Amino acid sequence: MKKAVKIFVHIGAYKTGTTLLQKKIFPFWQNIVYVNDLWLSYLALVDDSKKYIISNETLFGRPWARNSALSWAGERQKIIIALSRLFPDAQILLSLRRHSAFILSLYKQYLHEGGTLKLQQFFDITNDRGVIRKGEILFMDTIKLLQRCFERNPFVFTLEEVVNDLPKLLKKFERLFGEEAPDISNIYGKSVARVNPGVGYWQGKVLRILNIIDKRPGMFIKEGGLLKLTNDLTLKYGIDPRTICQEKLEKVSKRQIRFEIHYERLVDTYYAEDWGRTKEFIATHCS
Repeated sequence: MKKAVKIFVHIGAYKTGTTLLQKKIFPFWQNIVYVNDLWLSYLALVDDSKKYIISNETLFGRPWARNSALSWAGERQKIIIALSRLFPDAQILLSLRRHSAFILSLYKQYLHEGGTLKLQQFFDITNDRGVIRKGEILFMDTIKLLQRCFERNPFVFTLEEVVNDLPKLLKKFERLFGEEAPDISNIYGKSVARVNPGVGYWQGKVLRILNIIDKRPGMFIKEGGLLKLTNDLTLKYGIDPRTICQEKLEKVSKRQIRFEIHYERLVDTYYAEDWGRTKEFIATHCS
């Protein structure tokens, strides 16, 4: 007989409503301790009499800011195996979104963090030489790994559920957690994207150029740069490249960063089977 679940670990993925859940939902869940920091003391000294939600998308692996030879998928695999050793009875939560939209949102985050490549260099569907490789976002590979490593099937949900029917998703969480959901009247009806907005087409172009110029410390994404555009002073007054493009220039243009139509079709065709099987898994195991 399986033990009652005390540890719920939300491993992301990135850009799937994680910020909304971490800021507006998980911390307010009744009778559950929410943990976002991954300090060893938090993980090793959990109280067996309490329930915990641990949510941190770095548990999905870091898509580019890695200082090791591991690929994104390789880092994710190593993290999941380590988690299973620490919490074999845990219930894993995994949030996903359609691959083409996922890649676009990752690209915007890449620009936020100092990236300098163009979109089709960032994700190269033809030659597979981009920052994100094709095999790193085959969702069923991750789901199968979670099935092998943990006693329970992962609870998988999508960004579409977060955006379009959050009350229904919270009902699913209620059954999963065995606790009443928090009041969401303060956020319901608001755009999830506003919690962590991306940049538009023209803002992204400006940000990419500023990133090339920016001599930003502690970067794994790029080397070089001419000037320290991101520093304590610019961050204090909100005039660093990211803040300027994400907030100050937000209303300059509503044009969005998108794949060219033929390229988006290539991406959707490549991942059609994986997305279909993922949706089938959700319908079968996470309804």
